[in-house]
Amino acid sequence: MNTDRSHVPPRYRLGLPLWQIAGLAALAMPRVFLHDAGVSVPGPVQGLLVFGPPLVWVIVTVVRRIPSPVVPLLTIGGLYGLGLALVHNLYWADAFRDQPPRLGGNLAGQLSPATEELLFRMATTASSLLTGLVVGLICGLLATLVRRLTGRRSDAR
Repeated sequence: MNTDRSHVPPRYRLGLPLWQIAGLAALAMPRVFLHDAGVSVPGPVQGLLVFGPPLVWVIVTVVRRIPSPVVPLLTIGGLYGLGLALVHNLYWADAFRDQPPRLGGNLAGQLSPATEELLFRMATTASSLLTGLVVGLICGLLATLVRRLTGRRSDAR
């Protein structure tokens, strides 16, 4: 019996090793840092920073013939959302300077500034996570469509 399995690619629960999933999510982080730091970049570079990483995500899952691209791309998007939330919270003081967001309407002045800031930071974190997951889902659906249109199905082994 031959026990040499060096020719058989390893199977990963998410279709990719975790280090690759983290690396793909990290591709989207330079734009987040530049945006939150207030650094202006030319239009074509901005477009590359916005659309390049998700395009790479889709290409990697299609080329690697991942059976269900939605699962790893949701994971990548979720990690991107975590990074987005972290950077937004790190740059909070720079983004708002001396005018932090405040509740309005009937809630104006009802809570302490620290409580209001906590609520806004929690909302920002939730929004960032949702943004990452939505980007991941859209990429996963796009990768699935590309696989179907190009006939790139997983090997039937």
